[in-house]
Amino acid sequence: MIKCPHRIEPHQIQGLDFIHIFPVIQWLLKGSMEARQEKCAFIRSYSINQYDKLFPSKTQSEDSKRNIENNIKIVEEAYGPRRYYKRKNAPPPDLLSRVQITLLEYGFRGDQKSFKQSDQEKDTNTIKSLEEHVEEEEKRKIDQFIADLTVANKEILQDEELTKKDKDILIKHYKELHFELKDGGVRSKEEQQISILEEQYYFVDKTIEKLKEKNHQLQEDIKKERERLSRTQDMLEEAHKSLKAFEEQERQNPSAVKEIEELVILNDNLKKQEVSFKESCKKEMLKLETEIGEFKQIMSPVEVTPQQQKEIEELSEKIKLVRLQLAKKNQIVAKLERQLDDIPNRAEMTQYQRRFLELYNQVAAKHKETKQYYTLYNTLEDKRRYMQKELSLLNSVAENYPSARESSSGKEEFLTQLNNIVDSLKQNRFKIEKQVLEEKRKRDNAANSLQNLLELQRTYATAIKELGRECKNYEVLLARKKDSPL
Repeated sequence: MIKCPHRIEPHQIQGLDFIHIFPVIQWLLKGSMEARQEKCAFIRSYSINQYDKLFPSKTQSEDSKRNIENNIKIVEEAYGPRRYYKRKNAPPPDLLSRVQITLLEYGFRGDQKSFKQSDQEKDTNTIKSLEEHVEEEEKRKIDQFIADLTVANKEILQDEELTKKDKDILIKHYKELHFELKDGGVRSKEEQQISILEEQYYFVDKTIEKLKEKNHQLQEDIKKERERLSRTQDMLEEAHKSLKAFEEQERQNPSAVKEIEELVILNDNLKKQEVSFKESCKKEMLKLETEIGEFKQIMSPVEVTPQQQKEIEELSEKIKLVRLQLAKKNQIVAKLERQLDDIPNRAEMTQYQRRFLELYNQVAAKHKETKQYYTLYNTLEDKRRYMQKELSLLNSVAENYPSARESSSGKEEFLTQLNNIVDSLKQNRFKIEKQVLEEKRKRDNAANSLQNLLELQRTYATAIKELGRECKNYEVLLARKKDSPL
């Protein structure tokens, strides 16, 4: 009742409270029916399974046979005969020894059987001699097997394909065989099978690891090849597109295609010429190197006598002194050249004069322009001021005229004010006319001074020309004087 979704109390059961008991009964019946169905399904599946085991059908029998055969094949492959050791020397002559050493090569450890011939008809001496002979023969065989196994041990150490762990396991196995053969027998078959299974497990594990590594490597190679294939496909598509575009361009503009073909041919020819030129350069370089080597072989160091060595030292000292004197002279010459460069010559003076004149003209033009701007500003400002005064006078006249017209005294005052205004305007006009006359007089004076300066400039230019002519004549005379003998 723990998992019941409906809560019920004991007094409800005792009091037969069917309203609360009914849902609980429904839940119990539902749970019992579900449990019965599950049990029926389990019994049915179990009975079918048992029937199939006792009376299998054809398909099931074939599947089971196939599974059994596959398992048998797997077991045979896993536990099949496998050669672990090699024999270096020739096989023994008798058949039993051959069988025994062959079984040892394949990892089978059987018991050493001794041949004891028991013949009641022969005497005891013959039996003893035969037993001794057989024992000696067995010892010789065992020693021979041990020698073969030790040789095989050396061969294992020289094998490069096996790993270090594999070599250690095989050496251990050989040592065990060695001791077992010395003791005259081998261990039990169970130990033999256990050791064989361990070795097989080890080799299977190794092969699985190698196969995993190979699989991983192959997966990486497949990825790389797929990437390379995708790249080649993209390149092939681009090549097809470019080929189609080239064909369309060839149809539209065959002359351009011909030019491209000519350029390609020219490029190939240039590459060939470059290769031939490089080869010729290499040949020339080899030739020069051989000549240099021959020249070095021909050249031999010249022996210098003490007297020649002394002369060489004296000459080197003289060269040093001359070089010092030359350096001092060069310093003096450089100083004089700098002093001469500081003094401007005639061409530089004329160039400086021209530049100063250009600068003066530029400054004068700028000054004139600014002066004109100032005068224009002043005149416009005066006009504005006079117009404002005129406007204020007209406004005052227009305002005072109606009031002055009402009375005779007002008219007289108005007239007197107008007369005063007219007189002041006349005085201002007279002052302005006087200023205009003054400015005209200044202009005339400036024009006269300009004319005088222009005349002076002309005279200066003519004087400069005459001076240049006279300088040339003077230079000619000096040259004649130098050329003429005293």
